[in-house]
Amino acid sequence: MKYKAKSIIISKRPKKKGEISREFMLALFDINDPHKTIETPKENIKFKNITRVIIKGIDIHYLVEGGDVLLNSLKQVDIRKNKKGHLTIKKI
Repeated sequence: MKYKAKSIIISKRPKKKGEISREFMLALFDINDPHKTIETPKENIKFKNITRVIIKGIDIHYLVEGGDVLLNSLKQVDIRKNKKGHLTIKKI
């Protein structure tokens, strides 16, 4: 599915006792470096049963403090989950 966003923060919720997999969240923003502001996401997308995240054609910034991944300087991305549990984020 295609989304318009200037940046994305990829994060994962801690695994709870008894859970097989973690929930991944993509927070879409209209600004770069949203972690430096009080800006709230324009959209949150949640995924379950993700085994791998594949990022294509985008510079990646790892936010050491929280362990999240930041994708900046975007215009539009294509986000897809396949049957194997692979989540692909591709810059358009």
